[in-house]
Amino acid sequence: MRDEEGKPLLSALLLLGSFTFGYNLHTFLHELGHAISIWVQGGTVHGFILHPFLASYAPSTYVPDHVLLYLGGALIGGTGTVLFAFLAWRYRSPYLMPLVMACAAGLLTTSRWMFVAPFTDVFTDYHSLITLGAPPVVIFLWGLLFLVVGLTVFILYLPLVGISHRSSLVKHLIVIELGILPYQVGARLYCILTADADLQGAVSRVMYQAVALAILACLSKWLSGRIPFLRSVEMAPIRKTHAVVVWAVAAAFIIGMLLVSIPRDMVVT
Repeated sequence: MRDEEGKPLLSALLLLGSFTFGYNLHTFLHELGHAISIWVQGGTVHGFILHPFLASYAPSTYVPDHVLLYLGGALIGGTGTVLFAFLAWRYRSPYLMPLVMACAAGLLTTSRWMFVAPFTDVFTDYHSLITLGAPPVVIFLWGLLFLVVGLTVFILYLPLVGISHRSSLVKHLIVIELGILPYQVGARLYCILTADADLQGAVSRVMYQAVALAILACLSKWLSGRIPFLRSVEMAPIRKTHAVVVWAVAAAFIIGMLLVSIPRDMVVT
């Protein structure tokens, strides 16, 4: 079957909308996981501070078991999103690509923080777990598991945005770079405009992400051509309607996130 090489921009647009929704859904589920771990300990969550470009958190009262508190984010926002991959396996529709990206982006992002936790003092859930006594090797291996599963899910479902093992490397590069990098550029621009980041640091981070995405594109092409399981999902026909619906849902979800994050003292009653 001949690959459709003529629609890389439509594929990239669909992937970008899917990533935008999926990344933010992962953020919400991660914070929801923390909230659940607080509620089961009898604590009170004062609200959710959610932002597409900045740190998100769920301020709460004190809880006695901080290990459970820090585990909650990874269990719900990471492990829990694997259910989305099984759902996509059942229906295999481009409309489910946002849920696929919630799984893939969530696992890959979380794995990065797990990898660096044993080697840095940057405050993260996983560095906090190590401080509380968790063996660093366990956190590292957990991150490795997330990396493998996240990469598998990402490559497996690329046909839902019009990329298969038959697609050229150029198409992989175009779709994956244009399907993810603009979101990262937008995040850096937002941080610059709000004085949270300097220009040099933002440019360096974007360049790092561009290189990482190029490596991801090469891996997706190489691995899908050599591992039969990664060719299990057939290429889906991509239409403009898919991209429009996905972007509409992504926009609505982000607006909802921002509305939920309005401090209570700003709400007129």
